[in-house]
Amino acid sequence: MDKKGKFKLFSYINENGIIYYKSLNKVNKMLAFSLIELPLMEFSCQFLEVLVNLLKKRLIFYFSLQIRPDEQEKTLIIIAFKEKSKDEVIKCLNIARNEIIKSRVSFHFLKKKEVETRFFEVMFPSIRPKTSITLDSSICIIRQEDKVREFNLYSIDCNALERNKIPLYNLINLTKNLDQTGYFILNVELTIHETCTSDLYFLSLRHQKEELIDFKEEINSILDFNLLNLIKFKLEKVLSVLWRYKVSDFKSNSINFLKQFIYQTYFLTVHEFDNKFEQVLSDNKVKFLKLSDRLFFIEQQILIIALHQLDIDYLMKILKKFYSIYLIFILVFTNDDYQKLLKVDRITALKDLQIKSLDKTGKDCQKIIEEIIELKNP
Repeated sequence: MDKKGKFKLFSYINENGIIYYKSLNKVNKMLAFSLIELPLMEFSCQFLEVLVNLLKKRLIFYFSLQIRPDEQEKTLIIIAFKEKSKDEVIKCLNIARNEIIKSRVSFHFLKKKEVETRFFEVMFPSIRPKTSITLDSSICIIRQEDKVREFNLYSIDCNALERNKIPLYNLINLTKNLDQTGYFILNVELTIHETCTSDLYFLSLRHQKEELIDFKEEINSILDFNLLNLIKFKLEKVLSVLWRYKVSDFKSNSINFLKQFIYQTYFLTVHEFDNKFEQVLSDNKVKFLKLSDRLFFIEQQILIIALHQLDIDYLMKILKKFYSIYLIFILVFTNDDYQKLLKVDRITALKDLQIKSLDKTGKDCQKIIEEIIELKNP
C-alpha cells in the first residue's frame, strides 16, 4: 500500500475504537482506521460531500464502503488516516466526527472489541495468532485451526458500469441471486490533482467444500460485456483488502459514479417501500385510495403525502387544496429532506400538520400505520 512504510498483518493496536498500524522500518508513518456503520439509505449525496470535503482538507487519507450482497440494509464505512502520531490521528478524527455529526445522518462509530471484529471479518473468521495464509495464483487460502476460507478477488470496471448504464445496486442484487458470498468494496481517495478516484472490487468468499463457480464468467456472460477481471493475489493485496484500499487499475475519475449509485439505491428503495406500505395498509384493513405515488387518502379523513423527494412548490399546492378538508400526514423519505422541511416556516406554522421522517422510524410501515390510525381515532 505504501512503498516506504513496512507493515505486518497483525502488528496493530486497538485503542479506544481505533485500529493503529505503525511502520516497522525507519519511516515514521502511522496508519489508523475508524469504522462507521449506517443504514445504506443514509448514504446520501450530502453525506458523500462531507466525506469528500474531509479528503480535500487532507483530514482523512481515504474512505471505503463495504457492502455484503446478503446484508444490504446497512453499510460499513472505513475511514483511513495517515499521520505521524496517535495525537495527530485523534485530532483529525475528532474534526471528522464533528463534520459527520453535522450531516445529521443516523450512524454510529464502532467501539472497542466490535471495531476489531468488524475490521478483520472481511477475511478472517476470528483474530488468532495461529493463522496460515497460502497464496496460490488467483486464490488466497486462510486457515485457522479447523476453519478454512478461500478467496478470489475481482476488479470491477467502474467506467464499464457507467458506459453500459448498469447501477451498482443491480450488480449487488445479481451477485445475491447467484448465491455468491463476499464483500463489495468501494474505495475513494484523492489524487494529487485534487480529484476523487473510485476503485471498486469484489472479494468472493468460499468456505471449504463449497462448490466453486466461475463468478467472472457468470457475471460477464449475463451482462454481455467484460465487467469483472480476476486479480492475482499477492501478499500486499491481502493487506490492501484488509485495509479496504485500492487493488486494481480500473478506476473511475468521476464522483458521478458514486452519485449514480446513491441515486439508484434511493429510488429502488422508494419503490420497495411503496409496495410494502400498501400491503401493510391492506393487512390492517385500512380503507385507502391511492391517487398517485405521492398521495394516499385514508378512509376519507386523512391525506398522506409521501415526499420521495422534497418539492416545496408541489407540497404547497397540495396543502392549499386539501389542508382545510383533511388531516394531513407528511412522510419525508430522507433525514436530509426532513431537516430542510422543518426550516420552512410557512409549512411548520400550520396547526395539526403531522411531519414524519421515514429514517427515524426505520421505514417501519407498521409503526407508521399505527400512528395514522391513532391520529384518526384520537
